[in-house]
Amino acid sequence: MRCAVRERVREREGGTLRHVERRAADGRDALEFTGAHDWGREFRHRNDEILYVADGAAEVEADGNFYRLERGDTLYCAGGLGVSFTGVIPVNVYG
Repeated sequence: MRCAVRERVREREGGTLRHVERRAADGRDALEFTGAHDWGREFRHRNDEILYVADGAAEVEADGNFYRLERGDTLYCAGGLGVSFTGVIPVNVYG
């Protein structure tokens, strides 16, 4: 599979969002959230999402349900759901 990769980095107090866009035939994107910061917003994407916690822990709200995800946990979210999260232990989340 061939894809073009473009990196964007946004920093906030206590955290970093690194957006690696993968322009593959299946339309996959990768986002890396690092740190213990509350991003203070809801993320909503038209495509399904899988959030994977590589390290740390995060509290996630998805469609009014609350989850605590820790290292190795994965959360599937159907397209169109609003998702927000806070890193409670410095966290690396890929989704």
